[in-house]
Amino acid sequence: MSKKTSFEAALQQLDAAVTKLESGELTLDQSLSCFEKGIEAVRRCREQLRGAELRFEELSAELSSRTPNAEDQ
Repeated sequence: MSKKTSFEAALQQLDAAVTKLESGELTLDQSLSCFEKGIEAVRRCREQLRGAELRFEELSAELSSRTPNAEDQ
């Protein structure tokens, strides 16, 4: 998959994989393939959540450095 998947799309892919696996209608090979796709979706979600967390920390640090402390007033 060359195009970056959005968090929401990856979450939908994970949900679809879980639904298919829980149906009990897949063969063993289909189940393994579906499980692998679900794991990839989890990895994409974690990667994007980590990126959002880092961005939040950067913005919070930037705001803290620009905001005068109550002690300074």
